[in-house]
Amino acid sequence: MNIVAIIQARMGSSRLPGKVSMDLGGETVLGRVVRRLQRSRHISKIVVATTTVPADEVIVAVHIPAQPAESRGVYLKLMDRQAWAYALVSAAAQMTLTDGRVERARLALGGVANTPRRAPAAEALLEGQPLTPALAAQAAERAVEGAKPLAHNGYKVQMARELARRAILEAAGMPW
Repeated sequence: MNIVAIIQARMGSSRLPGKVSMDLGGETVLGRVVRRLQRSRHISKIVVATTTVPADEVIVAVHIPAQPAESRGVYLKLMDRQAWAYALVSAAAQMTLTDGRVERARLALGGVANTPRRAPAAEALLEGQPLTPALAAQAAERAVEGAKPLAHNGYKVQMARELARRAILEAAGMPW
């Protein structure tokens, strides 16, 4: 018996426009629905149904606002090149400093969850303060606060903490 699954994929939904392209745990809603249907032994074909309405066309745009001239950023990754083709843990930091005081901080960690994670508590700790190595260490600690590693990857918490500390300092132009 042939069973066809038809997925209604309209960007112009009246209740939640753009739902099919929204992020759902690191993949789009449409991607997740297709992946789950592919697991079924009973479905022989998957059809994604769209419309010809212009509002249903997917438009992808990336807007990166200009940063202040005194902003600096860095991306660091920790990996074992002989064993892995990807970073075990990564950290990205962008800092805006004026006279040594942090005006704006952004910090994100990769390899610690399904998708990169911002560290807003660490950012808040940094903002408005003069940056010191001790403050960078406190912010890095806050970035991993509440981490719940799995049984075999607890080592990543320490790696993420250290990489966050280094990224904060390097983004500020300070040695680590």
